[in-house]
Amino acid sequence: MAVSEQGGGGSPQTELLRRVPFLAGVDEHDLETLVESSVVRTYQPGQPVVEQGDFGHSMFIVMTGSLSISAQLDDGTRKLLGRLGQPGEFFGEFALLGRGQRSATVHSEQQSTLLEIEKRRFELLTRRYAQVLTDLETIYHQRAISSYLGMHDFFGLLPPEQLGKLIEGATMRKFARNDLVCRLGDPADTVMIVKDGVLKAVRPSSSGDLSILAYFNTHDLVGAGDMLRRGYDLVALGQVEMIYLDRTLFDALEKTAPEIYAKFGKSVMGDDMNADSNTVMGFAASMLKEGVEAESLLIINLDRCVRCGNCVRACHSRHDYTRLARRGPIFKRRKSLESKKHEHILVPGSCRHCRDPECMIGCPTGAIQRFPDGDVGINDNCIGCDNCARKCPYGNISMMPLPEKDQKDGITKKAIKCNLCRGHDYSNCVHECPRGAILRVDPLRYFDELSMVMSAEQQAHLRMKEAASSTSKDESKQRIKPRSTTFVIVSLVLGMLGLAGVVGLFFQSRGPHTGGSPLGLAYGIASAGMIGVALFYGARKKMRNVGLGPLEWWTQFHMVIGVVGFAAALAHAGFQITGVLTALLLLLFGLEVVTGVLGQYIYMTVPSKLTRLEKDDQAKLIEDLLEEDISLSASIDELRNSLPAKLQAVANSVRGRALAMKPRLSKNYDRNALLLDITKRVNLDGADMRSRPTLERLMQDLCTHGDVRVQIRLHRSLKNWLVAHLAITGMLVVFLVAHIAAMLMVIG
Repeated sequence: MAVSEQGGGGSPQTELLRRVPFLAGVDEHDLETLVESSVVRTYQPGQPVVEQGDFGHSMFIVMTGSLSISAQLDDGTRKLLGRLGQPGEFFGEFALLGRGQRSATVHSEQQSTLLEIEKRRFELLTRRYAQVLTDLETIYHQRAISSYLGMHDFFGLLPPEQLGKLIEGATMRKFARNDLVCRLGDPADTVMIVKDGVLKAVRPSSSGDLSILAYFNTHDLVGAGDMLRRGYDLVALGQVEMIYLDRTLFDALEKTAPEIYAKFGKSVMGDDMNADSNTVMGFAASMLKEGVEAESLLIINLDRCVRCGNCVRACHSRHDYTRLARRGPIFKRRKSLESKKHEHILVPGSCRHCRDPECMIGCPTGAIQRFPDGDVGINDNCIGCDNCARKCPYGNISMMPLPEKDQKDGITKKAIKCNLCRGHDYSNCVHECPRGAILRVDPLRYFDELSMVMSAEQQAHLRMKEAASSTSKDESKQRIKPRSTTFVIVSLVLGMLGLAGVVGLFFQSRGPHTGGSPLGLAYGIASAGMIGVALFYGARKKMRNVGLGPLEWWTQFHMVIGVVGFAAALAHAGFQITGVLTALLLLLFGLEVVTGVLGQYIYMTVPSKLTRLEKDDQAKLIEDLLEEDISLSASIDELRNSLPAKLQAVANSVRGRALAMKPRLSKNYDRNALLLDITKRVNLDGADMRSRPTLERLMQDLCTHGDVRVQIRLHRSLKNWLVAHLAITGMLVVFLVAHIAAMLMVIG
């Protein structure tokens, strides 16, 4: 059923807008301007206008027809919320003023004509008429409270009269990131419900530091157990909407509806949840502080990442200008809730497609928009004003200079950001990682630690959201898929079968075991074929826009095929040396396998060692480290030269220990312990007061310099083995061609 639409305009629509309460104070000329910039849409019976869970940025005003409003509850049942049919009635203000996500589904019951007002056009109007925004927010709050409490798992069970009293006495407010929702000592005359968002309750400890007492998420009840005053500060960790219930009316439920009242329990706040940053709750606290409003968060497992940069090159290859920066905060977490082993997660610079994107606010052309599935994209009508880049709290929007041929009307650049490879079957950065280290995840579902600070209702909400997402018909939306390791098992099984087949067939055959025999020739052809297939891996790495399977699969099968091919080559030679050319060929093939195995060992061990040395919880590229190396060398020389000759000698005596590589490769390496050790060795107490600060700074720089130098060596080790591997590959191909040519000459 198609939707027909036409440009708005003319007095009938203007007269219609006069009936809308929040537009009563707008003059006729501005109403006509609003109509002209809006769209008239016609919907057929049974056709959805908006669907619950979709993201939108417009509201609708009824011109003709009849519509029904319904919502799916957390238990999967659908509830009818109301009907619209009078000209001038409206809906969609939830998406226009709230987080942009539709809270209900609206169907056309008969042919209906609606006027759609887009968010940007409405914002232009409110700049001239501030009261319009105030009046609409008042209506929005009234409807939001009524709708939310009516659909709530527990409040929705109350008798209509009692629920009506709660709704009548309730208020609603919206908060931005880091806003104080309530302060320690405030009167506890309300009970709060988190309609949307994440908050933390904090209180100063005896040491003066802030202790995190609890986290609250969407649907959580806050303050039910408070006495006369709040015993904590409540801080918004992102955009938050709160509903305030009158405490007297809420407490009355204990007598009038004890079964429902008992379902809420009391919000208990315990000790500091950040007591140990290495614990499960420590990671949850760090992630919540960073912000988990992401619909799609890009993460890199630094214990698997080999710093090859293929993800950045893959992004550049698909989009002509990379939207990914491998810099960002590092988080340490347990591999699982029960595990004692840890892993390090990097959150690189890439758009998070926030639930409430600040970058969309104030775009003068509406170029940055949210699609119904939640993805945020930038259209071609971007004028390069930098507004979105400045407002992104994570710095994940870049301004790309335009080629001269594309510059017009004074526009010399445009905003770019990750669009999740919208319209493609897969995200290229994830697809082209040879180690499967990079993933797109929904943080609230991917990290088990975050689920521990989420209520049961929030968990149910996420499960419903996931189910709705899996049935979505939008084929342009990138699906979040977990990393699968089935291919590793399959490749190893096939490799073992291949090796068993080569060896078993060799020893079971009764004929001569020479290269010229039928069996030997078959082994030779198989080995040469496997070398050819393994060599294609190099070409596959350059084919970043061709859907030939994830690069991680190719990497795994490349190794297995190489080992089986070497076994076939040995069988081809009869497991013996028959000539100089054969010996060199087998030697090169063996070295090829050995360097490949060595490379995989380096890939498995070096990344975790490298990550342990990265300080300040920030990932650095090798170019960053090289710059830091030069800067530290200059600083160390300057500090040492400023010391008296005696102290210079003392500093030189500990230089070797401060820069040593071996202790830094240990799992138990502690930079602070090393610094304390060398500080004791130079005996700072013996230095004069003028030289002591310089000597302290010198010791710190020496330790830091040692960390940086070892990181540079580890970075290079991830590349150096590959140089040898490729050099041997080139020689192997040359000798293989020579071997085949020699055999053909003998046969000829």
